[in-house]
This record gives sequence, structure tokens and C-alpha cells, in this order.
Amino acid sequence: MNFPPEWHALGREAELAGEQLAVGVTVLGRANHAQKGLYNQAFFALSIGFERLAKLIIVADHAIENNGEWLTDGQLRSIGHDIEVLMLLCEPVAQKWLSGKRYAERPNTNVHLAIIRTLSQFAKLTRYYNLSSLTGGTKQMREPIQMWWHQVGQPILALHYS
Repeated sequence: MNFPPEWHALGREAELAGEQLAVGVTVLGRANHAQKGLYNQAFFALSIGFERLAKLIIVADHAIENNGEWLTDGQLRSIGHDIEVLMLLCEPVAQKWLSGKRYAERPNTNVHLAIIRTLSQFAKLTRYYNLSSLTGGTKQMREPIQMWWHQVGQPILALHYS
């Protein structure tokens, strides 16, 4: 079956989002305080992967619900880049297509929400932390690795280690 070029573009974008998430998780598993660049690499990949995945969900659902009509460039751009907001926009889509199967719903524990919140903050603001620290612009920012440790790492340890 021949698919229109837009669906091929959607497939390529899905591959990119999937690869970014895979790279991010893999690098995060190797990150340590002796190689802090690995944390930043993981945060970049994960934030890009989650943003693109959420936008794919929104775009594909719109096309499915509107007889193959795609969002316009302006409509897509108006959605923005805030990962927390994008995830909330995906919730109605998930509920509409919910299969009832195990793992069909997005995890919403405090840890999962902290992961999304921290990656969203990284994407919007703290990805520039190092450069901003050189110019004195970090007064409103938390260092990204420290933020990850406090919002994600410590709560995970509290849940799984005594």
C-alpha cells in the first residue's frame, strides 16, 4: 500500500523521537558525577524525544480525526515546546484510544511527574545553565544535575532503598 508523503514524514519523525528517547535513557544510565556531560546529553535527548513524541501524538490524532487533514504550520507552532503542557494535551488522545490493557495509561506517580517537570524545565530554561553561569544569568536557575538529583534521584532512592 502506498502512503502519502505526510505519513512517511510522520514515520521518520517517530523514528527520531524514539531514537532520542532511547539514547537519553541509555546515556542517563551511564551518567555519573565524574562525567557530568553525560547528564546534559541525556537531558537534551530525553527532552527532545518527549517533545517530539507528544507533538506526533497530537498531529497524528488530528489527521485521523479530520480525514487526513493535517495541522497547519501555524497550528503546530502554537502548541509550543513546554513538555508538561504537551503531555497534558496528549491525555485526551490517550483516553480516547485507551485500550484497557496493562500499561495503556501514562504513568503518573510523583516520580514520573517529577521526571517530566525536570525535563520540561531543562528544555525551557536550564539547558543554558552553563552559558548563563558565564554571563551572570543564573540567578533564577537551578543547576540541571542538582535539580534532577533533588526532584528525581532522591525520591527514587526513598522509594526503593532503605
